[in-house]
Amino acid sequence: MISIIVTCFPLFPQLEKLQNTFQITARDNPETTFTDDLLIYTLELEDTKLAQLPALNEPLRKWLEFFHYSDKKSEAEMNMLLQNSDPAVRQAYDAYVRFGHDEELRMLEDARQQYLHDYTSDMEYATRKGRAEGHTVGTIAAIFRTLTKRFRAIPESLETRIFAITDLERLEKLADFAYDCQTLAEFAESIK
Repeated sequence: MISIIVTCFPLFPQLEKLQNTFQITARDNPETTFTDDLLIYTLELEDTKLAQLPALNEPLRKWLEFFHYSDKKSEAEMNMLLQNSDPAVRQAYDAYVRFGHDEELRMLEDARQQYLHDYTSDMEYATRKGRAEGHTVGTIAAIFRTLTKRFRAIPESLETRIFAITDLERLEKLADFAYDCQTLAEFAESIK
């Protein structure tokens, strides 16, 4: 099996080469290869590695130039760049150009890109919100733990008032005060 991964970002920033090949080897004996029937090629088309393109063999270089430049260069520039290239690269570029001129396909791609953007934004928001809620719940738990250790039982009315607080900064101050207050009544008074 051969896997080819082409990115526009660094997968392995520690590796200087644009093209890298990976195999499965024994951890304790890296010169022993599990099989020659599994190869993973990475091609990182990111700015710091693009200068290496001319050194690659021509068929591979033409494919990578197509992938990298097709949305960055004009049709005339791409025609010059892909001159004398493999017919498959030319077919791929022609399909790309047809796609660009097809209004319905472009609208579908725009909708797909919008969906991906919205999905990513929603996930980031949910992650941030989840962390904030987790921090809030954790801070409330710390308050209860401290008050229970110091004063034994906490009246239900005080528990209800603590649970009603959603401001994390205020909860953190109350968590600190739970250590410093002299009585449970003094803590309860600080919540009013």
